[in-house]
Amino acid sequence: MKPFLIGVAGPSCSGKSVLIKEVWEKGGGISRIKVDNYWKNKNTFPRKLGYRNWDLPESRKFNLLYKNLLELKVGKKTKIPICKKGQFDHFELFEPTPIIIVEGLFLFADKKISDLFDLKIYVHVPKKVSIDRKIERTRQNWVGEKYVKIATEYSNKVYWPQYKQYIKPFKAQSDLILNGTMDIKTNAKKILEVIKNETVN
Repeated sequence: MKPFLIGVAGPSCSGKSVLIKEVWEKGGGISRIKVDNYWKNKNTFPRKLGYRNWDLPESRKFNLLYKNLLELKVGKKTKIPICKKGQFDHFELFEPTPIIIVEGLFLFADKKISDLFDLKIYVHVPKKVSIDRKIERTRQNWVGEKYVKIATEYSNKVYWPQYKQYIKPFKAQSDLILNGTMDIKTNAKKILEVIKNETVN
């Protein structure tokens, strides 16, 4: 079985993961792969303005992702990495399903990987929404306003400029562009309708 590969990209905190979870739960024969499982060792990340730079395509193991997707594309099983808290934990055997959704920030910036997808989806939100959500996520996960201040500075001075360089330019290459501030169920329905139209023999 050769699966139908879907790539989903867009700015951080645009709602990609929640949206794909909804699609995964509503659709049949769908599996998903998160690019956040392909982190390299964070200690190897370069620094920008004193911050460890998480927002570079080279911070992910795209060569491994490419290998995994090539194997899945021809119907083979493959071993994918699983990360916990941004660090590699173990490998899991991943079996191809009729539809595989791959979700991550920089998917379309890597041409080899981008060319593998049968359908490319971009989930967009404005700068303020993306950064406000990142800061709120920091507030929920960390105690103390110090971390909120750090997240605010990092988001504005490191993350957003690199979003404009590595993610935004590929929006125009997408087959479907969704508004990440819209209702999740509405966006999921749109994706499922496109999948149905694209995969009907």
